[in-house]
Amino acid sequence: SISASNWLRNPFRTIGSSQRYLLECPAGKDPGLCPVAPAPVVRTFRPGPACPDYFRWIHEDLRPWKRSGITREMVESGQRLSHFRLVVLDGKAYVETYRRSFQTRDLFTIWGILQLLQWYPGQIPDLDLMFNCEDVPVVQTRYFGDKGLVPPPVFHYCGDDATHDVVFPDWSFWG
Repeated sequence: SISASNWLRNPFRTIGSSQRYLLECPAGKDPGLCPVAPAPVVRTFRPGPACPDYFRWIHEDLRPWKRSGITREMVESGQRLSHFRLVVLDGKAYVETYRRSFQTRDLFTIWGILQLLQWYPGQIPDLDLMFNCEDVPVVQTRYFGDKGLVPPPVFHYCGDDATHDVVFPDWSFWG
């Protein structure tokens, strides 16, 4: 079983496995526990002839780092704006929590990453990401760019023209 309360007390730990499982949380179970039930995962995938239209927004969100790339220092500079840091290394997820987020938004975001790791084993690259789980974007454009400062790459559920937050799906709506 995966206990949310135990997991939150030990935020920087392995959350991956070399085995593939689907998480199953049936109704009526203790909401703090989610049993891990082995289930075979079979998928077929045929790539389309072109990237979906939303890829242009991904490129737009990443534009501030197009020339410089993203360094570890840039990622770490986003800690004060973030609720947690998620690292994927060799197919395993590691999480470091900086502060509590609203309800379970952080847990559903992490759960979504775990699902990606299980559905696409060996296909998720190594990642080092900072996440903010609030509703209002936090990386204000006015503090970067013209002043020669590179913004911290912070992933967020929303963004706008006045911010550099990198938009990421809010999976807490689906849970």
